[in-house]
Amino acid sequence: GGGSAAWKALLEDIQVLTQSRMEKGKEVLLDLLESGEITVLDRKITQGVKSGAMDPAFVAVLNLNIDDAQLSDTDENARLPMLGHIYTRVQEELEKRAKPSAGVVPKLFRFA
Repeated sequence: GGGSAAWKALLEDIQVLTQSRMEKGKEVLLDLLESGEITVLDRKITQGVKSGAMDPAFVAVLNLNIDDAQLSDTDENARLPMLGHIYTRVQEELEKRAKPSAGVVPKLFRFA
């Protein structure tokens, strides 16, 4: 009945949303690849993680590009080290943001 039509509509909405997030991730990655200098690149990564632009969709796009670069056997593979650097820096920034502040635990005990 009508239940399957509702599910179909929901799945289509999810697909559209996923596609739009992947497109945004692609735009973010292209912007990073066009940074030129490594200091500019690192600054953009730090800002991107803080702003939320480096979301799971971005990481998925980055991983797809790394896989593609690894499979590519052309001299164009100069992008692999760059993609690897971006991946490492994004992971470092995400970890920094995930770790609770070192000062939180002593503050908690102070009020105990």
